[in-house]
Amino acid sequence: MFKLSDLLDLVSEDKRQTISNIFENAPAYIMERSTIKTLQPGQTLITADQKADRVFIHLSGKLLGVDTFEPDIIYNFIELQPVDIIGEFEAFSNKTNFQINIKAKTKAVLLAIASKDFLDWMQSDIKALNIITRLLALKLSNELKANRGYLFLNSYDRLLLYFYHHCNNQQQGEEAIIIHKKHSELGDEIGFSEKTVNRSILKLVDKGLITSGRNTIKISPKQFELIKETLRERQLI
Repeated sequence: MFKLSDLLDLVSEDKRQTISNIFENAPAYIMERSTIKTLQPGQTLITADQKADRVFIHLSGKLLGVDTFEPDIIYNFIELQPVDIIGEFEAFSNKTNFQINIKAKTKAVLLAIASKDFLDWMQSDIKALNIITRLLALKLSNELKANRGYLFLNSYDRLLLYFYHHCNNQQQGEEAIIIHKKHSELGDEIGFSEKTVNRSILKLVDKGLITSGRNTIKISPKQFELIKETLRERQLI
């Protein structure tokens, strides 16, 4: 069992009021039956198609998520920050499995609540329900905005984002990262023809951003930094 003060100690000062408002009228069983979960960098929280039997309130650290409605499509990549709620969409929509993969980018702490307890709580606590549905609406709105923006990107920019997120997920060290993909496969994943992808890859090679081989793309740590710099200049990250 935990107290509200225990949760407030885990969140940054600017998030404490939000946590206080959410849990102000929470029933005792939420405090009694929920658990604190700590993730280390790279550790997985949930995977797509895993049974959606819990809702998580994100208290600290950073999490990375990929929307599995569109596998391998980079524009669905999201970074989660406190106070995000994870699993509320599945609970509210009565989905039996999670829809996304989420892992820790940094050390992260979450509160895990059984989905049944969460739904019972929401039925009896209008204030918490209002806050959590507003957070969900904001999250969905931001994802929709990002998705729309991605639709207008050209092949060059989509490839840059693809390579950036791939390397970021691999937690690149001193070694180059090698992506074993045919150009046709890359085209399928970013939504462009193989011919268009070929032209964009040649441009990326000419600019020194990647090294291209037979069915492989190699990205050194230096090249990854150049990719990040380019994306920042183009206001894409």
